[in-house]
Amino acid sequence: MRKVVPAFVLAFVLSVALLITSPAALAQAPTAEPQTVIIDAVDDAQFPLLHLLVTVTDSRGTPVSGLAAGDFSAQAGEDGAEIVSVEEFSNPDLGFAVVLVLDSSDSTFGQPLADMKTAAHVLLDQLRPVDQVAIVEFDTTVRTILPFTNDVAAARAAVESLEANGKTALNDAAYAGVELALQADSPRRAVVLLTDGYEYGRLS
Repeated sequence: MRKVVPAFVLAFVLSVALLITSPAALAQAPTAEPQTVIIDAVDDAQFPLLHLLVTVTDSRGTPVSGLAAGDFSAQAGEDGAEIVSVEEFSNPDLGFAVVLVLDSSDSTFGQPLADMKTAAHVLLDQLRPVDQVAIVEFDTTVRTILPFTNDVAAARAAVESLEANGKTALNDAAYAGVELALQADSPRRAVVLLTDGYEYGRLS
């Protein structure tokens, strides 16, 4: 996985404590969603010039990129603080957590399931040692057959263990995949769902 999480180094000139209020430009957009700014580190070696390392995420926890000085506002007590510059950078070494949700219902018997396994292995080929993967299988029911791990061999074995059977609880599987992704330690999360069919629904 080659995606990276953007972060920003902000330089401020002020003489008292700093509070980041919000990305100003985004907050003014009519369709903007709530933003969260996390201050990861503060460097005051050149005080009153402060350098802050911050991460900005949207309401779903997805990192926001492409921000400039005008997208931030700062407050020092009751007074404003001057934002001198904003520099964006990314951490390519941060791990990625992937939930792989695989359909093993009756309709995948034969070639469809074989193709799905091949696609899953292609994804596993892209994982780095710092990445993790969890595997969810679904047919009539939804089951986590492998919790988060960086053991790619175990993930491959779990994929190969799939056998076609039952109906297609697609909606439940998608929900379970998202719920599992939210439990990952890494802020970089993804759910990959492979299916050939439509939602069958719960059986009574």
